[in-house]
Amino acid sequence: MKKSLQYIVSGLTFVFLVFACTKEITEDLVVFFKVEFSETNIDAFVDTKEESSFSIVGAGDIEAGDYQIKYNVTEGTGSYFLNTIEVVENEFVDLPEGPEYTIEYLATSIGTNKVTITIKDGLDREEEFILTYNVNDTDFTFDVVPSSEGTYVNGEIDLNLSIAEISEATYEVQYVFKAPVDISTQGTGSIGVDGTSIEPETLVEIPVGDTSWQFTGLTVGMVEIEFTVTSSLGVSKTKTLQIEIGDTPDFTFTATLDSDTVYTTNSGAVVNFVITETTGTSSYVMNYRTSNTGNIMYNGETYQAGDNIPIQAGASIGTYIGTSEGEHTLDFRVDNSNTVTVSREASLILNFRDPDGTPPVIELIGSSEITVNIGDSFTDPGATASDDIDGDISANITVSGSVDTNVPGSYTLVYSVEDSSGNTTSVERIVNVVDNIPPVITIIGDNPFVVRLGDAFNDPGATATDNVDGNISSGITLTGSVNVNVVGEYVLTYTVSDIAGNEVSETRTVNVISDNPPVITLVGDNPLELSFGVVFSDPGATASDDIDGDITDQIQTSGTVDVNTLGGYVITYSVSDSSGNTTEVTRTVNVVDNTSPVITLEGTNPFLVNIGNVFNDPGANANDNVDGNLTADITVSGIVDVNTPGDYVLTYSVEDFSGNSATITRIVRVIDNIPPVITLIGASTITILQGGSYTDSGATASDNVDGNITAQIVTTGNVNVNIPASYTIEYNVQDAAGNNATEVVRTIIVESNINFNRLTGVLTAPAGATVEVSMSSGGTGSGNAVIEARSTNNTNLGIGITCWGLTGGAQCLDADGDGSDETSGFTFIMPTDGIANFTGSHTPDGTSINSGTSFSIQVAGETFNENMGPGNEIPQ
Repeated sequence: MKKSLQYIVSGLTFVFLVFACTKEITEDLVVFFKVEFSETNIDAFVDTKEESSFSIVGAGDIEAGDYQIKYNVTEGTGSYFLNTIEVVENEFVDLPEGPEYTIEYLATSIGTNKVTITIKDGLDREEEFILTYNVNDTDFTFDVVPSSEGTYVNGEIDLNLSIAEISEATYEVQYVFKAPVDISTQGTGSIGVDGTSIEPETLVEIPVGDTSWQFTGLTVGMVEIEFTVTSSLGVSKTKTLQIEIGDTPDFTFTATLDSDTVYTTNSGAVVNFVITETTGTSSYVMNYRTSNTGNIMYNGETYQAGDNIPIQAGASIGTYIGTSEGEHTLDFRVDNSNTVTVSREASLILNFRDPDGTPPVIELIGSSEITVNIGDSFTDPGATASDDIDGDISANITVSGSVDTNVPGSYTLVYSVEDSSGNTTSVERIVNVVDNIPPVITIIGDNPFVVRLGDAFNDPGATATDNVDGNISSGITLTGSVNVNVVGEYVLTYTVSDIAGNEVSETRTVNVISDNPPVITLVGDNPLELSFGVVFSDPGATASDDIDGDITDQIQTSGTVDVNTLGGYVITYSVSDSSGNTTEVTRTVNVVDNTSPVITLEGTNPFLVNIGNVFNDPGANANDNVDGNLTADITVSGIVDVNTPGDYVLTYSVEDFSGNSATITRIVRVIDNIPPVITLIGASTITILQGGSYTDSGATASDNVDGNITAQIVTTGNVNVNIPASYTIEYNVQDAAGNNATEVVRTIIVESNINFNRLTGVLTAPAGATVEVSMSSGGTGSGNAVIEARSTNNTNLGIGITCWGLTGGAQCLDADGDGSDETSGFTFIMPTDGIANFTGSHTPDGTSINSGTSFSIQVAGETFNENMGPGNEIPQ
């Protein structure tokens, strides 16, 4: 084997955790790589991955694929994971870039698991290591979390114990108190569950999940507790925690009044109590002293001076009732109920006076009787109140009663007030709501009313309503008459009165005429619809009279139409006959907009966008024959996903002020013009020895749209590991859009590993290769020749002999009897280590001292032609 670099090591001792790997070739000690495992005897749990680490040292920089690893589970069952990927047993896989590596073993059987690990370098040199895993049945997690990091003497906190398991088991827990390290004061405490005390080292069965225990502080200091949980499968976990026990709780206390005022004897003064706990929590008792006579009510109970009053922490309210006139000094004291009592005090001064018997005085503002017209709003002018002791108490006046200004009548308002001594006064005000609004008469029918001479006249009548009385049409009286046989003007008078006496009259004029008025007939539609901007041509009308006949030419027309302004216009046609009867008819001309706006797209349609680019809509313009530029009113619907190729439709819509709408669409085409990317797995250039094995590690391919398209890679090229040469493997792929990736090429160099060292007689060649050895002497009288091949463990591989036995003269081999010397050779298979050691000698006869023997060694296409003679043996 040719070597570009060889390390000669002597007197070197390696000390590490597990193994150092070496190979011996001939007489030289060559260190080609060294593997160090962090540990070889490992504790693990069934069905749980356990990490192991190792490193390869002494081999320089390590790239992915430079080394391979395989494993064989010889005892137990399990599998390995490399970079989270499960490795197939007894198959070599490439190691990633080194030199540090981590593998995970997942044991599936309990007990001792033994695994043989094999590491192989690029020259197929291997080293084996044995890892032993001590696999327990299962694992679980255990934790104890206190609800607080500390408490106080006689204070209690929760201890939250939790267990999470992998497989089913039962569990027992116990605890011990330990002396905290570097703590000057060690406290004491006790532990219980639901009010039941648990002594240290007592085994308690505990369920899976969460459990709550309680810790009570007994003396001040730091307490350290160690909990140990053991499963029924023999696995134990511990948890240690520290709890600090502080002094007895402290607090502050205040007592304040709602207001600073003078109180009436036998009335209550509200006292606000506040207890603020500054250290820990407790229960509290309050008592008080007073300089005068009185008592306190708290939580519905009455307490005399000196009584103990249970009081709650936080804010609470009490009431002090002074029973005698004068100053009352109140001194309060609150004690907590802990082992060491803490007291806090507060004082108040209150003034009480006896009640008075003089009621307050109310004075009305404005008149005591007010008149309001029905339907008008009423604003109460109010009143004032004063007291000989309390002073101005106008703000305390209450008013009862109400005024409905929509209903006539007399209403009473009562003004009342009470002083601080309970004396009351009331005063009344009268509000009169009166009706002074007359009814309203509505004439039914025409006014004036026209009756043809001789026709009957039926009076349409009238209606009457009153703001108070409502419908009083039945109370209407009619005066006046109509003579239908005499042409003339007649007046009818309608009169009505409401209950309040308000009277009203309305008149109707009735005209008795001699004959019928003329008739006007419109030509064309009425109403007539005209498009905006179109010239208006009046279709006109005709007129006829029962006496005068056709009087169309006498029609008078009035009114105009603006065809450039939308809207309704009225054209009036009127005509009079010879009797003075006039007829008038109108036509409505509606100038309307029924023309839709026009939308014009900006930019191209379809519009192309490269995938992933920002799409900026070029927009559109809109114009209307009436409204003009409506571009600002355009609405756009539809979306464009620039990250997904395809055609997207945007719809532009607009509507003019007349409701005429228009739409237009644009196609936005998102195209994919980005080619995929191919990434080699492993090195781009790989060197292997002739006759070795090569498995292509392949490549991956990803596309900005299609994602992982590794399965679509097309690989071309091949490698003949038996013929030294440089080979290439080409990788190509195309995405769904037809974009071709840049071709990626891997180079594989097959180097020859066949060599015959004439000096040492060592032949190196691939294991299993066929070796053919042939010999040729110089003929009769040349001498004897022997060539032998043996393995490194001294097994005979073959032997060749020529011209053997010179006694009595030269005797060469002649197997077929044709009188010609034969050559002698042999054939063998290369051992598994690829090494064969040759020895050979040539012994000349007495007359040919310079004779020799030629020989040839052929293996795997390589031929080594050599000679040996006297003094030129194998090895030299």
